[in-house]
Amino acid sequence: MNRPSSSNAVSSNRGIPAVAQMLLTVLVVGTLGGCSGGGDGGLGIIPDSPSPTAQFQSSSTPPAADRVWLVGKESSADLITMSVAIGGATTSTDLYSFAFDLVLGDTSVAQYVSGSADIGSALTFEGGQAYSVLVSQAGDRVIIGVSKTGGGAGNGVSASEAAVVDLTFRVLKEGTTSIVLAGPPGEPGPVALDSSGAPIGSVLFDTSSAWIAGI
Repeated sequence: MNRPSSSNAVSSNRGIPAVAQMLLTVLVVGTLGGCSGGGDGGLGIIPDSPSPTAQFQSSSTPPAADRVWLVGKESSADLITMSVAIGGATTSTDLYSFAFDLVLGDTSVAQYVSGSADIGSALTFEGGQAYSVLVSQAGDRVIIGVSKTGGGAGNGVSASEAAVVDLTFRVLKEGTTSIVLAGPPGEPGPVALDSSGAPIGSVLFDTSSAWIAGI
């Protein structure tokens, strides 16, 4: 509401009988008092509620060599960064590319932050090799391809665990959503490939859900 100024109130009282002036004064003071009350200054403005805080919970599947699973990395306010990681030492010494989806149970709780994907240390590059990381979200699926480029051989992972790719998700509201590794629609499942493009059977993907929460 627009508060009347004191000068307007005085000028409007000229020529008004004393009793009427008293009543007008009571009304003006009461109106001003009503406008000043409340934590929002009486303007009816509701303060913005704080953004939810992001949390991540890995699946109950224990880490193991040759297994790909989801690992929490870091969080900040409504953002959570996770790693898609593989346990080592891997049986294969010819890891060249990975193709998989991440399926969200509730996209109203969390979504992938476009452009946030970053290559991990699971793939190493020699002899002029480079890499490609392609990530996009379509509905409840985050579609991911991570690969060496430039030909040559793949590599193994000797560490206990190495990230294939890091991804950031934004929590949109309070709640919880599952997130699970899967293959592209119509495909039998997620896959790791060697330098010839053949699936690597020793690399397994966790089938249990991890969780993203907004609290």
